[in-house]
Amino acid sequence: MAFSDSIQSGLARIGEANGVTIRLATLDSLDLPSPDVIKIDAEDHELEVLHGATATIERARPYVVFENWLHRDRPGLTLDPFHWFSDRGYGFYLAGWEAGEPSFVVQNLPTVKDGRATLVLLPFLPEQRFHLPSQLNVLAVPNDRRDDFHGRITGSPPKG
Repeated sequence: MAFSDSIQSGLARIGEANGVTIRLATLDSLDLPSPDVIKIDAEDHELEVLHGATATIERARPYVVFENWLHRDRPGLTLDPFHWFSDRGYGFYLAGWEAGEPSFVVQNLPTVKDGRATLVLLPFLPEQRFHLPSQLNVLAVPNDRRDDFHGRITGSPPKG
């Protein structure tokens, strides 16, 4: 693992020369309790992480936040994590803040008031990815847990 600065600020990349040797392990190989949430930031190696976490994700059905960079010259690198999640019944959200009162209401769009702004979680389709900013943190939510997710975000009990 190579660090882009001498203070190891978190800007590390796997596979670069003159780095530090680290032990790699898949999530599936670790003896960990089932996660409710997973955050993946693997500098364009998100698909490899997902392959090593397949059993865990299929068993636990966690919410997953993953970093995604736009690569117009290599669309597979951008879209493969979306296809991986879509094949397992996940939908996608972008998070953002809207100051003041919302100017429009989207049915079933979860929002949370913090007193200053509204946290808005905007659903989107993988086909829309190339119309969005170059770097995103994407929230992947299992479709079968969408009601639970909306309840957690809004503070209301899940339906059913």
